[in-house]
Parts: sequence; structure tokens; C-alpha cells
Amino acid sequence: MEPPEKINPNNSEEDFVTLLTGHQDILLSFIRGSISDIATAKDILQEVNLILWKKSAQFKKGTNFGAWAFKIARFQILANYRDLQRSKLIYDENLVTQMAEEIEHMDAEWKNEERLKALEFCLKKLPKEHRALLDSRYRDGNSIQELGNTHQSSLSRIKVMLFRSRKNLRDCIQNQIKTLTPKQGGDRLI
Repeated sequence: MEPPEKINPNNSEEDFVTLLTGHQDILLSFIRGSISDIATAKDILQEVNLILWKKSAQFKKGTNFGAWAFKIARFQILANYRDLQRSKLIYDENLVTQMAEEIEHMDAEWKNEERLKALEFCLKKLPKEHRALLDSRYRDGNSIQELGNTHQSSLSRIKVMLFRSRKNLRDCIQNQIKTLTPKQGGDRLI
């Protein structure tokens, strides 16, 4: 379930809350990777949420909310380690940074996997003629002229069919991804 990454400029506070709540599970998982105590991890998550909320005006629409949230979480984990260091506990800042980068990479891989699943689903929903046309054009690399000859259709008809097929495919994929997006308190696993 992909956390949303975009803010609608017409409703930015509500969209910011959607982004924030959509990232709670992965942020907690990231924090738990560094902090074994669940209560401490949840406290750090709340600190991260508070900082994100206070800095919400600094978030640039259209940028990667997840990366921004992970960066703040990483700083809060390091702050927790600094506090613990006073009690003679040792930590490795490089390890925390490396773990943060790995979680971000895993999140990106997950997004790609979900897009591929959505693509497969949506391709099956297309009419056979449109699916065959897309396969011929993009998988086999045939030109529009070749498609026109093969399907005994005019070039403009082929172009219109390709346009409509791509549009339907894009819309379907976007809808599929929206349905896979975790809701508040979702059950996303990494």
C-alpha cells in the first residue's frame, strides 16, 4: 500500500494529514529497526509527527514526503541515541544512516512492485484488440505504419486507439494504486 506523495494545493492541510497518516506504519517500522523498545519507538514517532506538523509549511508540494519524513525520523533517532549516550550507551551514527537509506530503497522497490501489479491487472481489463495493439507497438516495437498495415486501419485510427488505450491504462493504474494506498492505521508490511 503506497503512501500518497502529492498534496492538492486546494486542500493542503487535509492532504498533509493524509500524507502524515499514510506514512505512520513505515515510519514506525523504520524507527523500530533502530529502537528495540516499542514504547520508546512510539514516543519517537510522536516526536517526529509533531516536528512534521510544525514544519508542514516548509514541505514543498510535489516533493517526496516519505524522504522528508525519514530524514526527520533519522534525526530524532540520533537525538534519542545522544540522550542514551549520556547513560554510557554506545551507538553508531553511520549504521542509523545506512538503515535509513535501506528503508527508503525498500519503499521505492515496493512502489515499483505495486505499479507492476496494477499494470498487469489493468492490461487484463483492456479489450483484446487494444491489448494486442499495445503489445504490438511497445513490446514488439512496431511502427504506427506497420500497425496500420497489420490491422488494416488508417494511421489516424491507430493513433486514436493507442491514445485511448494508454489513457485508459493510465487511469486504471492510478485508480488501482489509490485503492492500494493505506488508510489511517493501515496494515502495510515492509
